[in-house]
Amino acid sequence: MKATAQAFFAYLQKPIFLPHSEAMTPVAKAKTVGRLLLLDLALMLPTLLLLSVLEQTGIMPRYSDHLLEMLLSMPGWQVLLLACVLAPLLEELVFRAFLRPFAAIRPRWWGTVFPALFFISAVGFGLVHITNYDGTPHWLVWPLATLPQIVMGLLLGYVRIRCGLGWAMLFHGGHNAVFVSLFLAARAIDPSLLA
Repeated sequence: MKATAQAFFAYLQKPIFLPHSEAMTPVAKAKTVGRLLLLDLALMLPTLLLLSVLEQTGIMPRYSDHLLEMLLSMPGWQVLLLACVLAPLLEELVFRAFLRPFAAIRPRWWGTVFPALFFISAVGFGLVHITNYDGTPHWLVWPLATLPQIVMGLLLGYVRIRCGLGWAMLFHGGHNAVFVSLFLAARAIDPSLLA
């Protein structure tokens, strides 16, 4: 776990385009993705606690009541399908598929612009999730409001480059499955917990 975290943080200091992920065996990729999912959860806990405190103090906007109402009205299997299958599939295609273009269409200068594209992909992924909040928060709050999604975008970009697009989709689905499971458990116990 420690080595995986160190490799991830070292990569963030200097993202490079790795031309082939095929050198890793599927078992090695699965272990890497599993360790990164644990790192993801370790990073999400303090991030989400901070945002919760900021929301309670009024510094941050409230999470969308409309989104919550929609999720509360859907059967559990639909929430799982939407959050753990459809969203990861579509979001990975939109935000990370382009990070590793086919060799035949990849320009020679790709490696030069790749670090910027890597971070733009992560920040763009995060900022799209500003719609999860009621109203339109002030633009200065956007990076903080979407911090969990930006961190997730960095992790997903790393998985995409290190292991491949399919593994990034699985990682994304696994991440969402953890939080959707908590949501569904809270909903089953007492829906007022989510108000």
